[in-house]
Amino acid sequence: ETSKPGGTTTVVKDDATAQHLLSTAGRHVAPFVMEHMHSTTTEQAVRPMPADGFPSVGFVVSSTASSSRGLYSVVTHSGITLGPLLAALVAAELQHNVDLTLLQPYRPQRFFSQ
Repeated sequence: ETSKPGGTTTVVKDDATAQHLLSTAGRHVAPFVMEHMHSTTTEQAVRPMPADGFPSVGFVVSSTASSSRGLYSVVTHSGITLGPLLAALVAAELQHNVDLTLLQPYRPQRFFSQ
């Protein structure tokens, strides 16, 4: 499949890439672990990208949903750079049952029709 950001993922089956990744990992992982590692199938996908390009962080609740908080979702294309910050903010929200003002512009509700 092929797609644009925000759409479906691109799936590429490439055993050479998998073997390269295993070889590279072997330089950083204990040999006794690597001797049991092998590739069975490989899929490579485009990283997720919210439709407006900004992270989506928070409980997924539509305006018609009940007051139950339910599923908490974090979707970002910038997980490598934003991951540590988002992890700390999400942990604070969930642990203390608060809604941080800093995350308000990035709530999933912005994608629901008004």
